[in-house]
Amino acid sequence: MATWNEDWHGHDRFRRKPDGRQVLPLPEGARCFALAATTAAKRSALADRLVGDGLVPLHSALGQHDDARHTLGFSRASQCVMYKMNHMVVVAHPAVIQQVRDWLAPASGK
Repeated sequence: MATWNEDWHGHDRFRRKPDGRQVLPLPEGARCFALAATTAAKRSALADRLVGDGLVPLHSALGQHDDARHTLGFSRASQCVMYKMNHMVVVAHPAVIQQVRDWLAPASGK
């Protein structure tokens, strides 16, 4: 099984090289979620690609990649995008906390 360490260990981080990252899918049998933030007020092709939360582009935070092998494949119900929010705010924002609670609540009721 590949590990995250194999992607960078022994490589000069300042030298460009072909994308040789290992393909690591979401774990089977585990509930997985993707919560992404963007400083944009709404989604658009440009905002999704460039803006993000000021640190991570939106498509990356949602586990999406131009190479389908590296796309994580979160279901729509397991994704959430928070708007007008930056990377530092997302960790403790009440809307984010509520979304995580909603995801983790038992399906039979809250």
